[in-house]
Amino acid sequence: MKKTKNNYKIYKSLSRQEAALLNAVEPLIVFSPLEIKRLSGWKSSRISNTLSTLKRKKVILHLQKNKYILSEKVPQNLFLAATALTAPSYISFWTASSYYGFTEQQVSAIQAISTKQYPNFKIGTTKVEVTTVDPKRFFGYAKIQNFALAEKEKLILDCLHWPEKAGGISELKKIINSAWLSIERGKLQEYLIKFRNKSLFARLGYLLEELKLPFPEEFFLRNIPRGFVLLNPSLKPSKKYNQKWKVNIND
Repeated sequence: MKKTKNNYKIYKSLSRQEAALLNAVEPLIVFSPLEIKRLSGWKSSRISNTLSTLKRKKVILHLQKNKYILSEKVPQNLFLAATALTAPSYISFWTASSYYGFTEQQVSAIQAISTKQYPNFKIGTTKVEVTTVDPKRFFGYAKIQNFALAEKEKLILDCLHWPEKAGGISELKKIINSAWLSIERGKLQEYLIKFRNKSLFARLGYLLEELKLPFPEEFFLRNIPRGFVLLNPSLKPSKKYNQKWKVNIND
């Protein structure tokens, strides 16, 4: 490993070997022993021992098997770390709504959508919740500051499909109301068709009418299902129905 200045003197009892490893991985956010070996040429045992001491000193955080991050980089890189550990994935639901400023709620967990199954885990004290989707519905996201984030139009659809992950229908109405002026209507219609779930047409049409927001009503009505759908699919049906939108108002 090429000699570098010790940029980590702020840490107590840091050896030259530890500082050399830290300087090597400084450009990376999430790193692995294999990447350290590529950068340094060190033996696996040396890397393992150095990582263990850095972990004990709380200079690095062990995220998952063979995945580490510099502790000082955690606060500003939570989204990047979360998506790197759940690849392929993007941030959505209440977390993305908060990022866009569509909700005033303080979100304590990072919510990601992936085509793979991952158990919920923590990055430090922050919980990461992963929702698995069919690959056909894994679209509508863009890279923002090195992490993938749901586009506003796809965010609305994700929340309509899983309202409980956006704080329920009352919170979803606030999100839609805040987002609506910045939504690209053509893209939203394209994504609605691509999502292949007619219940979303019914739910969104009903909510937009409730909010008195402008939308292509005929397009929505042409695509609603014949039978009634639950406004919130995670809750039991109520005795209240909206005939026009074929929605059971259960939230």
